[in-house]
Amino acid sequence: MRHPHLLFLLPTLLLTACKDNLNIADTLEPARLTVYCLPAPGDSTRIAVYRSLPVPSRGNVKAITDARISYRVNGHEYPARHTAYGQYMVYAPQKAGDCIMLEVAADGLENTHAEAVIPPTVVIDSMRMTDIRLYDDDYQSVRNFHRFAVTFTDDGRSNDFYGVCITKTTVRDYPGYGDSFTATDNMGINRKSEPLLRGLSEVDKDFGFEDETYNNFYVFDDATINGKTYTLHLDTPADYSHYGKQSYQVRLYRLTPEFYRFVTNINDVANNELAKAGLSYIKPTPTNIRSGLGLLGACTVAKSDSVNISQNNDNNNPIYHETKKR
Repeated sequence: MRHPHLLFLLPTLLLTACKDNLNIADTLEPARLTVYCLPAPGDSTRIAVYRSLPVPSRGNVKAITDARISYRVNGHEYPARHTAYGQYMVYAPQKAGDCIMLEVAADGLENTHAEAVIPPTVVIDSMRMTDIRLYDDDYQSVRNFHRFAVTFTDDGRSNDFYGVCITKTTVRDYPGYGDSFTATDNMGINRKSEPLLRGLSEVDKDFGFEDETYNNFYVFDDATINGKTYTLHLDTPADYSHYGKQSYQVRLYRLTPEFYRFVTNINDVANNELAKAGLSYIKPTPTNIRSGLGLLGACTVAKSDSVNISQNNDNNNPIYHETKKR
């Protein structure tokens, strides 16, 4: 089983660390292997391998199509097959708790290696959706929102890191044509409604910082909820303008510490307008790929029950249906 819910991260991962090697001392070093791999429970894992582009250089990042890859799950090695433009696929059964060891080599570049353990899956105890009205800063008016109250229990024996997103799948039928259109998107979340996702203050925004997250994927840690049962309040704008069906689902990820720090860093860099203008310091992108760049970041995901919304074409009122399939 492949994991399409993870694939949205790969383009930004490639663009970020291939060109964000901003340590001044590193600018005089030769190119290094840049490796990205996001293992999760399932039977297939994608690996991206590129040659880094040091800051003083110009040109395009170069994909490596003949890398020598060793991918081991609990010591058992599985072959990697090149698919396209530096992308490799490994078919290996793996689950939470498995130890992943990755080694990558290519001619003319130093060999790299990294390890990660797939974290346990967090359990969603319950999820309930209600409709509310909130003031929206972007629109400067009160708007309708869907609120998803998601309850889970943090493991008090460890320091844990999480990611969360709300997916909306829209299906539109075109009677008479025999066609339908389906699209799935990650929805923006009102961060003011949830303390664990609390964004920047107005003062920070005045100093040139933005408050966006890549592809509406939000990360947080358990510093204030360690060992507690907690309910996330995730508010996303309601859309009643369509004709057809919508389905919402909350996906709660448990991330390795390296995965969490990497996503936090790329969001910080993307939101720092002062740094982009050369007026502020940009933190180097963290990596756990020894002798190289990139990320081996493992995760697991729990999916809530879906909430289906059927539009009433006569009066434009939504009709809600909960399903128990995850």
